[in-house]
Amino acid sequence: MSSKRSSKRIVACFVALAIFTATGIGLSTAEGWGGPGLIPKKAFNPDPPDGDTGVPPEDVLLTWSAGQGAVLHDIYTSDPNLVGWWRLEGRQSETTFDLGPLDPGQTYYWRVDEVAADGTLTVGDVWSFETSYYWRVD
Repeated sequence: MSSKRSSKRIVACFVALAIFTATGIGLSTAEGWGGPGLIPKKAFNPDPPDGDTGVPPEDVLLTWSAGQGAVLHDIYTSDPNLVGWWRLEGRQSETTFDLGPLDPGQTYYWRVDEVAADGTLTVGDVWSFETSYYWRVD
């Protein structure tokens, strides 16, 4: 492929991206995403990662990245035996929450709802992780 052809493709991609963004189409306006820089309104980047297995059960610390405009975070967990039943763990400004020790060999579900300064609530995605079947011994 000549460099002339590849440079035309690059320019075409930039033009398409500019039109895509200018018309309000795409990730920047999709559900849960907020504007320039494609920073989601929902909490993102969960740790433990969604679907993670083998998480040591002795002291689980949840962390996430705050959604765009979030000033507070509502942390919800679900009992592994009662999926769909949510318990509000708390509302806080930090992006970490210590669950403490959990039962080994269980799947746990959690989500973070973001609260903006004006009180607008953005419901988060449901994430899960599975604890290992054993406790770590130091």
